[in-house]
Amino acid sequence: GATMLVELSDRATADQPVLKFSYNALGLNDIYKKLWDGYTVNNLVYFHAEGASGVEVMKAINWTQSSTETFNVVLDNVRVNASTGTLAFTGKRLSGMPATYPLREDESDSPIVVPFTYESSVWMRVMAKIAAEPTFKETVESAEGMELYSILSSTAIDEDHTADLEVTEGHYVKPEGKIDLKKGTLSFTFPFHGYNSDYYSVVKVTSQQRK
Repeated sequence: GATMLVELSDRATADQPVLKFSYNALGLNDIYKKLWDGYTVNNLVYFHAEGASGVEVMKAINWTQSSTETFNVVLDNVRVNASTGTLAFTGKRLSGMPATYPLREDESDSPIVVPFTYESSVWMRVMAKIAAEPTFKETVESAEGMELYSILSSTAIDEDHTADLEVTEGHYVKPEGKIDLKKGTLSFTFPFHGYNSDYYSVVKVTSQQRK
């Protein structure tokens, strides 16, 4: 199985334990990277289309289907209720681009999702390019699929929004997290809806503390 790093969050207090998954949160690094690549560098129809902004972005930062890129999923603010053995981990989604992107959207309008943040070598180069050449920001914004947060968490998961999406029903589950201190296990079940997907996908993860 995959290895992830869990630590005490800076948000933790004496009364409220809070966890942070700082590396490979819920084992999703490879899966979410593959998903995002499917919307971007591996999307030969739209992202690679002649004259498309995606092609300009790839050329500007030397991003190709074969370039070696890193992608890390982080989840902070996982609240532990020791008396009930439950974990609360949903929250407002960050804006469509990474948190460090200039001119972020207003978070007050953001849907309730699993509020992952992402560390991407592609985006590190994008941000460096924007810093050196501010007009590059417009190119990035017009390249469909670059918005990491809204692409990978397109729709709220606090309740079933299948009807709003006009997509296949029956795939929604309520987000649920559990902690067993005796067994040293954490388990999570939650739905997510990727941009333009026909239905919610369901993630089920159980982690065991390494001895």
